[in-house]
Amino acid sequence: MLSRVLSVLIVVFIAATVYLSFTVTLRQGVLRQTAHYNDTFAFSQTVVEVLRLESTLARYEGADIAVPMSDVELRLDIAISRLVTFTGGSLKRFVNATPERRALIDDLTTEINYLDANLDNLTPQMVADVLDRLDTLVGPLINAAAQKVHEGRAEVEKNIERLEMLHKSLNIVIVFLILCWLLLFMLLLRQNKLLTQSQRESAALHRSLNAVGEELRSKNRKLEHAAHYDSLTNLPNRALFWSELEKAIRVVGGGEQDVVLLLLDLDRFKNVNDTLGHDLGDLLLLNVGHRLRALENGPDIFFRLGGDEFACLMLNRSVDESLAVARAIVASLSVPYELDGRRVQIGCSIGVVSARAAQCSDARMLFKYADVSLYQAKASLSNRVCMFEKKLQERLDSEKELQNDLRRAINEDAFEVVYQPQEDVVTGELRGLEAFTRWTHPDHGPISPKVFIPIAEELGLAPKFEKLILLRACREATRWQKPLKICVNVSFMQLQSADIVSTIQNILIATGLKPERLELDIAETVFLGGNKSVLCALGRLRALGVSIALDHFGTGVSSFAILRGLPVDTIKLDKTFVRDLTTNSETESLLRLIGELGALLGKDVIIEGVETTAQRDTIHAMKFGVMQGARIGVPVAPSRLDHLRAPLGKTPS
Repeated sequence: MLSRVLSVLIVVFIAATVYLSFTVTLRQGVLRQTAHYNDTFAFSQTVVEVLRLESTLARYEGADIAVPMSDVELRLDIAISRLVTFTGGSLKRFVNATPERRALIDDLTTEINYLDANLDNLTPQMVADVLDRLDTLVGPLINAAAQKVHEGRAEVEKNIERLEMLHKSLNIVIVFLILCWLLLFMLLLRQNKLLTQSQRESAALHRSLNAVGEELRSKNRKLEHAAHYDSLTNLPNRALFWSELEKAIRVVGGGEQDVVLLLLDLDRFKNVNDTLGHDLGDLLLLNVGHRLRALENGPDIFFRLGGDEFACLMLNRSVDESLAVARAIVASLSVPYELDGRRVQIGCSIGVVSARAAQCSDARMLFKYADVSLYQAKASLSNRVCMFEKKLQERLDSEKELQNDLRRAINEDAFEVVYQPQEDVVTGELRGLEAFTRWTHPDHGPISPKVFIPIAEELGLAPKFEKLILLRACREATRWQKPLKICVNVSFMQLQSADIVSTIQNILIATGLKPERLELDIAETVFLGGNKSVLCALGRLRALGVSIALDHFGTGVSSFAILRGLPVDTIKLDKTFVRDLTTNSETESLLRLIGELGALLGKDVIIEGVETTAQRDTIHAMKFGVMQGARIGVPVAPSRLDHLRAPLGKTPS
């Protein structure tokens, strides 16, 4: 088939060659007929136009036959356009070849330009003078035109000779290409012969492939192992876990044997992974796998389900034995790890479920029960092992319902924002108000922020929730007569948002609140790990004029030494500082020290938790900072802030 195609191509190529030869021959004939009429024709036409101009001028000057000025202008324009052809190309080279031709064209150009310049003011005498001068130029012009004709004919003959040589060369090239095609055709025939031989060899190769079959089957077994075992820990993976779990329930279902499932989750693993890097995180998981494999006993099987989640499937064990194994796992995995010279300690939470005790014969439902138990274990502060009970499912369902209600409340903005005043200790004037959130559940009544805020963070709804609160608080602050500060809490999750700065800026623009009046309360844990994106966001917010307050100072890892480098404007002392203020002189001294330190660092100090008159009087005697607490004022609804609001039509300052 390919040989036929090539044969057709060769025939087409030969036909094209004949066509090219015929075309070149025709082109030679045309060139012979037309080559004499290019520059030679232009020169001769110039002479003709000069004669016509001279004739028209003579008739214009004569008295017998009147010629309109427009005819003279037309002939003059034509003559000028013809003279332009002498300024470039081969005509320019021809004119410049001899001084006489150059002088002749210059004189002619001078006369034409003179006539053009004085055309409107021509007198009979001027016309006569121009005609006399043109008469002296006509003869040389005709002679120069004859010279150009002779030179053009010689040049055309030369070009034709060159074209004939090119034609011969082209024919040689075409013949060479035809020979190449013929050679290619011969090579193709040779290749076909080789392909036939290769087909015979491929048959032999096919027979040899059968010998490789066993090797491929071996590799398939390895691939099957890779598909069912975790590549990092070499523990059975999630796919094999579901297969074994379903098989175990199916085998023991309805019998005297029991299936116990342990679901494991590593505590603080994410913190290790984020702070020390994924390489050390993988190394930690590898060590966890080694410890789990060392605990395997008989039919017990450990699995890695993914991430930091593991499982253990146990057969023929009592509930007490299963709990004992779970506690042994917690104890083993809680022993510190040495990872590339770093000492790392994590914990482990385990949910335990017995198929017999739970009366469960479905693998998916058994896993769900184990997950419920694990959830309870992680929520517990003391017991890291939790056995499934029916009441756990009821509690989980209740929490799920609360989560759905919270999500609905956020979408409907069904929260109340209350405001607690902050009083300047020295002047006794109102310094600002802090916004707090309250949620009244339609069925369960008021829900504590300590309950619903962690749920919002767990569901990833904190940024949207806090944005709503911030918008309402800023809008309320714009209604106050005095430019009091409005303080709003912002979570670490919100600060990690890429658009946190633009979000706050847009809220300020939308509400019209000046940035200097907004203060954002952040927890000291924000600064742990030195998150660069968060620190950068805080710096940009401060550049806008927004104040940053370090909330609950003194309850965690914060110290006086780090206050200097933190991007904060205000230090908010936790209420634990004033709890025994009136009975402990050391507490009073510590408060005075913090006040002096804040003054030296240029930071405001707010003392929270002022609950009694004695506490308020003691702080008044210190004469520094700002007070906040129930004794200063309890959080109130916006309807209780009418005394702060500006009259209608008046813009607050």
